[in-house]
Amino acid sequence: MLGRTVQVNGRAATVVGIMPGGYAYPVGTEAWVPLSLSTEQRDDRVQPALSLVARLQPGVSGNQAEAELETFAARLQKQFPKTNSGRNILSLPMRQEEYEYTAPIFLMLQAAAIFVLTGLR
Repeated sequence: MLGRTVQVNGRAATVVGIMPGGYAYPVGTEAWVPLSLSTEQRDDRVQPALSLVARLQPGVSGNQAEAELETFAARLQKQFPKTNSGRNILSLPMRQEEYEYTAPIFLMLQAAAIFVLTGLR
């Protein structure tokens, strides 16, 4: 499949990678596609957020990436003060971001285990 062109929502897309079986991030995702915005979407500066997943280049630290994002956010705030004032760009390591989804499930399982174990005395 690598390198092949497939149709996704009526648009041609080239397959550039395949995740291992069972990999689903974020939960329920079946495919990742490049961001493709219409002219209207690109010009709409009112929408509140855009989430993305990226991988750091080898040798780039999280702190370096964070500094670059802060510089980019400041530039956007200066260029678009009406829509970007007060907005920020946040980067999280993948494990920390995934934890926000999985922590509630594990906390419930731990609570259930405590109830079961304390009830067995």
